[in-house]
Amino acid sequence: MRLVGGSWSEINEYPWMVALMYKGHFYCGGTLISDRYVLTAAHCIEGVNVNNLRVMVGDHVRSFPIETKSRDYQAVYSVYHHEFNRSTYNHDIGLVKLGQRGDSGGGLMWQGRDGKMDVIAIVSWGQGCARRGYPGVYTRVSNYLDWIEEHTKDSCYCGRRQGRS
Repeated sequence: MRLVGGSWSEINEYPWMVALMYKGHFYCGGTLISDRYVLTAAHCIEGVNVNNLRVMVGDHVRSFPIETKSRDYQAVYSVYHHEFNRSTYNHDIGLVKLGQRGDSGGGLMWQGRDGKMDVIAIVSWGQGCARRGYPGVYTRVSNYLDWIEEHTKDSCYCGRRQGRS
């Protein structure tokens, strides 16, 4: 396993991070932003049959499944930005709605001066993983706050959480 530009997290340190599973296999990440919605990249859900999409919450190290007790939720709906362009990856933002309350597409988190965590970007694309001279490209979440609010009116937003000291 390879960790690039970060540090190992403790179990349940970032409970809002989720894994998107397609037909039982991990393929993208996401960020739980309310009791019903996951924020992810549009390229992760474009053309994906929602009936084959599940969201895994609470997993820590996928190669060591008995380490934590994870929960698996069926996705019931997905939407991505109407201006998403697969060629340029512009507007690479999407939402997945869960059927129960409760590295692509994953959230880039920022710890503010108040110690609280915010999702500021979504991993969009890049050439390989952390290759020298090839930048990673992210979708800036603040540009889409109105769009997110418009598509998540039926949910209760998660509060900002205290990060690592």
